[in-house]
Amino acid sequence: QDNKLITVQLNAGLGADTHFPFFEAVDGVGLYRTELLFLVKQSFPSEEEQVENYRKVLAFSQGKPVVMRTLDIGGDKSLPYFPIEEENPFLGWRGIRFTLDHPDIFLIQIRAMLKASLYQPSELKILLPMISGMTELDGALLLIEQAFGEVLKSHPSLVKPKVGVMLEVPSMIYMLPVMASRIDFVSVGTNDLTQYILAVDRNNAQVSNLYEVVHPSILLAMKHI
Repeated sequence: QDNKLITVQLNAGLGADTHFPFFEAVDGVGLYRTELLFLVKQSFPSEEEQVENYRKVLAFSQGKPVVMRTLDIGGDKSLPYFPIEEENPFLGWRGIRFTLDHPDIFLIQIRAMLKASLYQPSELKILLPMISGMTELDGALLLIEQAFGEVLKSHPSLVKPKVGVMLEVPSMIYMLPVMASRIDFVSVGTNDLTQYILAVDRNNAQVSNLYEVVHPSILLAMKHI
């Protein structure tokens, strides 16, 4: 009614490449959860396995943009072959914190994404989860640049994908002016952002009534973003 175009994009995981009708109806994939591939394996998937998985998703997107989030484990998502025991996992070793401590895993995944993009015309975008400060962002961007350089050597036609951050840690709301020149887009993770702003574990039945996605503070945070 106000003549503003709103795109509708898919929040996808394993099996996204089999639901062809979805791609006909939406404007792209706003979030592809790469961790689901890792969760169903008995060990870390190889670079070749990841290339094949990402290539299928890009192929079925029919040229529409696909945002692939890098490995986001920890919190309520743990790998059976790499268990993480913590007293408070939602404030612990998760998302980009884990992958920066294991750059080999991160580099393999980024290279796989880049190689997959060579086979399909879709627009690949890379999304970094659980960024809470500029040191993490700069560290991740450095590794992405390294992976890009490695793949570029054998594939000169490689196009550098856009890179964004998942804004889910409240600290990053205030860092946006500093961060803006280093990234291409922001994706707001409202589930965790709500949880962290309200200090409410959304999986805890005793306090779930306090988890309110339209709490005034959440709406103000969105407006500020």
